Amino acid sequence: MPVGKSSGVSKVVRQPTAGTADSTSSGSWNTGGIGDVTYITSTIPTASNPNNVQRTTQKELIRKFLEMSPQERIGIGNRLKAAGYPVGSLTGKATTSLRNSYIKAYDDLNQEIMLGQQLDFNTFLTREQRAGSTAKKTPEPYVQKTLPTKLQIRSIANEVARDLIGRGLSEQQLDRYYTLALERAKSMPTTTSYKKLPSGATEATTTGGPDIQDFLYQKIAGTDEAKARKVFGFYDIFKQALGVQG
Repeated sequence: MPVGKSSGVSKVVRQPTAGTADSTSSGSWNTGGIGDVTYITSTIPTASNPNNVQRTTQKELIRKFLEMSPQERIGIGNRLKAAGYPVGSLTGKATTSLRNSYIKAYDDLNQEIMLGQQLDFNTFLTREQRAGSTAKKTPEPYVQKTLPTKLQIRSIANEVARDLIGRGLSEQQLDRYYTLALERAKSMPTTTSYKKLPSGATEATTTGGPDIQDFLYQKIAGTDEAKARKVFGFYDIFKQALGVQG
């Protein structure tokens, strides 16, 4: 279930119990008390890496937090506060309250990504701030683009090709159909809308999104090779009906 203002679930900041790892993360705690918990921090596709997945550890986040300048800590504190996290007094010091909320925000981001959202830390905080900018209003509907991975598209394309033309695709053909299907996915984003429930919580409904299999079926079925195989298939059935051999 999504967390934060956009879901009606409050952001309660707690540190994981010593000796355990957060249920949505991976890793363990070392004897010094600093966690080796791993968080997914970004799944935003890039031009060079459409399957981008970035990770970091809690230990690295704490090191980054402690190395921030006072101005940087005030800046991140204001963003966390606007997104609904308790940060205490913002003086530029590395306070426990600010540190805990900083780690908690990354934990919440990790949970959202595990639920299939394509986010990074900045887009997550921006979304949470927007969702909570009007306390009694339902968050504005927003468009969340869900893009299939290259492996998923290539696998679907090969499956469709074997059905239509009786063989798998070449690397050049796989790359071509991947590009076409990715553009299709970008033009048909998944839409998430919200409504307030009597309990005060917010219900999210997700609709839309591309049907990659149908799209690739139409593309491959329109090739000369698929059309020729279909004609020969009908011809074979006709010959069998007439009792013609060979």
